[in-house]
Amino acid sequence: MNLVCISGGSNSMALLDLLHYSLFRNQSSRKLFFRVHILFIEEGSAVYGHNDEQRTKSLAFVKEVCDRYSFTYTIVPLESVFDIDLAANAALDMRIADPETVQQIEEEKKQDELVHAVQSADLSSMVEVADIEAKRQRIRELFKCLPTTSNFREDLVLYFKRWIIVNFALRYNFKKILFGATGHKVATNLLA
Repeated sequence: MNLVCISGGSNSMALLDLLHYSLFRNQSSRKLFFRVHILFIEEGSAVYGHNDEQRTKSLAFVKEVCDRYSFTYTIVPLESVFDIDLAANAALDMRIADPETVQQIEEEKKQDELVHAVQSADLSSMVEVADIEAKRQRIRELFKCLPTTSNFREDLVLYFKRWIIVNFALRYNFKKILFGATGHKVATNLLA
């Protein structure tokens, strides 16, 4: 199964549309045979100060899009970054896989092709974060410490998001992670 990370922006929506078309609409000449799970990191409340109404509207949009395309999804608040257990991830062995693991991965790929179908809505969820207001406040306090004339805030949010994405992918055994990225974003990262 592949993890697709979306922001709700036009590039993410274009990626979902392309994936849906390639996986489901054109059955006779389909070239993609894998399953997709969507990950949306809700940052509006912590980063932009969105109120409950704006947050609810944003989450409803993501749920509606995922339901329309029949993709399962998980919505994770940015505040969950404080719940990541670093000790659990420290024991991971990221070296080249042994032949037994390679064979297991190949079997999983075959299963993805054989069982390729619309996924059960039971897999869709929203992660609940304990004491979310205190964690939201911690993020805001971090932002207050950073200069406003630089990109440090944006970099910190990006760092938090990547941390959440990697933790989620490792926890649920995703083999690949897809992003919708703009040419501008790619060029910026290349030149930075």
